[in-house]
Amino acid sequence: MATIQEETKRQPQAIETLYSAEHLTSKGNFTRLYADIQFRLADIYRQRGENAMAERRLTRGLSATQNTPEIWLMPARLESLAELKTADGQYLEADALYHRASDLVDVLIGGTTNPQAERTLIVANSEIFVKHFQLSADHLNRVDDAYEGIEEARGRESLDMLRGAFPETNARDVTIDRTLGRLRQQLAQASGDRPRTELKNAIFNTEQQRWTTDAEKPNGVRREAEIVPLRNVQAKLAANEAMLEYVAGEQQFYCLIITAKSARIVALGKREAIEEKIDSYLADITNLKGKQESGHELYAALIQPMPELNGKSHLILIRDGKLNLLPWDALVDNSNRYLVETKNVSFSPSVSSAILLRGKRPITAAKAMLAVGGIPYEENPLLVASVRGAYQSQHLRNLLGSRDEVLDAVKVFEAHHAEVDQQLGADGTKEAFEHAIRDKHSIVHLAVHALADLNNPDHAALFLLADKKSGTDGALDSAEVITLKVRANLVVLSACETAVGKLEGQEGIATLSRAFLLAGARTVISTLWTVDDTFSRFLTAQFYAGIVNGQTTSVALRNAKLELLKTFGPIAVPQRWAAYTLEGADNYAVPLGY
Repeated sequence: MATIQEETKRQPQAIETLYSAEHLTSKGNFTRLYADIQFRLADIYRQRGENAMAERRLTRGLSATQNTPEIWLMPARLESLAELKTADGQYLEADALYHRASDLVDVLIGGTTNPQAERTLIVANSEIFVKHFQLSADHLNRVDDAYEGIEEARGRESLDMLRGAFPETNARDVTIDRTLGRLRQQLAQASGDRPRTELKNAIFNTEQQRWTTDAEKPNGVRREAEIVPLRNVQAKLAANEAMLEYVAGEQQFYCLIITAKSARIVALGKREAIEEKIDSYLADITNLKGKQESGHELYAALIQPMPELNGKSHLILIRDGKLNLLPWDALVDNSNRYLVETKNVSFSPSVSSAILLRGKRPITAAKAMLAVGGIPYEENPLLVASVRGAYQSQHLRNLLGSRDEVLDAVKVFEAHHAEVDQQLGADGTKEAFEHAIRDKHSIVHLAVHALADLNNPDHAALFLLADKKSGTDGALDSAEVITLKVRANLVVLSACETAVGKLEGQEGIATLSRAFLLAGARTVISTLWTVDDTFSRFLTAQFYAGIVNGQTTSVALRNAKLELLKTFGPIAVPQRWAAYTLEGADNYAVPLGY
């Protein structure tokens, strides 16, 4: 009744009805409903500008919620009260409430050994961390506090994986993956509506088996993902380096800029305006345009407000929201130069992850590379995109330049007497790749089809060939990638949309790139969009030439882009080179085993 009264703009009647409901729930000891009513009343009073009454109801509702088993409701309700305190200028009280909410989220997350459940918890509570960051930035000027809050949120899953906190993949998980592979292959072959519906239901039910309770998981342990303290981060940065941790607030973007000697928060401008510029620039890039006004405007909004960057030649970026989709190297400065022409840019899931990945020792492998490409997709019509996402058939065409791209890379390494494993043409099956990647290869190069799934990030997949003997399909999705034990320093995903995924709160963007990092790779190079074969082949060849000559991963990628700009001149528009991004460790020369 109160809901109807609210929706028909009769707030006084809604308040009266809720008071009646409050009396009944109190008399009947219906604690959960009583707490819900308090928050409904608080919302109405807040809309009416009666903040004192709203605060009274929020406090009463919190007290009641504590006496229910539904502790997971507490963080959002503490957030509501903290928002009210902030609006009234009670910043210290709001800060204490946000800390309390963060502690509860930490307890909930720390009690799970399921990485997917952990990510869901973080995404569900992302607003808490963003609003706490805003409070610290706008009113308290507490840089350390803001850093700790946002890092605890966005770095949690990656830190757990990097520290080996999740239990090893067990036989049960492998069985689930195998079953899903067979079901998806059957779905690709099914034609009637009824069998397709039954198979989709079977796939859904099998996927849910990943979401078992922790009590059913072997080796379940409580985990603690501690962030790297800010002072330790600064101690690890070279004089020419800066870390830029961007945060998409409710109304505006912020950047926490960290150098060896300083750390501060900068408010960058209205979020909506910056996101409109990003959309505009991406449209210009798609239309093969060069240095456009939107590229200048984004540089002015995202880089220029930080004079600390003068003299810094290497930037490590932690992106947020739509900034994940932006080709940063293609931003244009006041001298009409691309950012890649003046700065070396790399990316990381979080500041703490960047420090940990940089600290990991490179593996020493007898074989320099595992290379996959030239897959005959058109000769294998059962390999279709219908096995993922929206289940709409989409036959995959051959990637004309992928075989030559792989062979070019192989020549570079063989010229230096390095050993390389190749999976070309019909040899490029998922089964063969999963077997080969168990061995140590310093570099893994995949020139294959890939598809991002913005609705279900775990369904983003690389496409290889199915294996009839084992019954596996050819799709290697991000959830499966995480279960692989990748023993490689560098993974190059020379495929379409491997750096694109769903924007998931403070745990970052869900991508195939991130999955390979979590599986054990130290560095991943991926793409934001499909790149023309000619330019992709040129850029990867130049990149590997730099690698064998001892350049660090990020320097080799930057130099390859600069060489492409120099070689192709006016036709080297951003669409043809700016898609490639490097995430993870960026400061080491890849050992090649010779």
